[in-house]
Amino acid sequence: MGNEQTKTNTNATITEEVFQSILQAADNGDVESQLAIADCYKSGNGCKRSIDKWLSYMKKAESAGNEQARHEIATYYHSVGDYGLYVSYIKRGEELGDVRSSLMLADLYANGEEDVDEEIDLEKAYAIVSKLKKNGVVFEEPKDKEIVSKIETRYESVFTRKALSVTFNVFIIALGISLFLDFLGLIGFIFCVIVIAPSIKFLMPWYKGYSQKSDNLSGPITVLVIAGIISVPVTLITLFSWIILIFRLVSV
Repeated sequence: MGNEQTKTNTNATITEEVFQSILQAADNGDVESQLAIADCYKSGNGCKRSIDKWLSYMKKAESAGNEQARHEIATYYHSVGDYGLYVSYIKRGEELGDVRSSLMLADLYANGEEDVDEEIDLEKAYAIVSKLKKNGVVFEEPKDKEIVSKIETRYESVFTRKALSVTFNVFIIALGISLFLDFLGLIGFIFCVIVIAPSIKFLMPWYKGYSQKSDNLSGPITVLVIAGIISVPVTLITLFSWIILIFRLVSV
């Protein structure tokens, strides 16, 4: 039975004969007929209304890979409060590349739901959206665009802030090291003054004792002076980067 005929027959009231014909095709594995007969059982068109039989034929269509059936089954389980099966169906759909199920799962990961036992995980939500985009999916429905936009915006905001926070900690450590080098440089400078004091006549006589030991102190003093010199540009760069980082953290 062709798809168009199946759709035409189920859009209007159908006879028992037509119903049996669709039912036979559905039982023989025709997916469109399974969807059509499920609609008949759901609305009571040509048969007695039965949600159980609607669900049964929807599951047959879903097992054959039909995305519409998977989405309707997931929506049904959500409506009756069976959230475990709801999540299992949308996860199955996401694994099979079902766009609708993927977006439902991404939205669940991003925002959570009070009665659904699934932890919020923005990274997973973003990964699903990125995968869909990588596969060339174009989001045309306004609702789909909104879901994707919110997930991307939140992800970029949260993880940019985290990245900046890590960078901030690195700069704090670098600044501490730089200040320590400055301190060593200051000590080196003081020792330099002590060593060269004998050539400066107006300095106090007690510097003379230290100048006699200048040969022994030359090595450590050199190290301290070099540390001080190196620390100057390091400190300036670190402070400048720190200021930029603070502005970035405030603006995020």
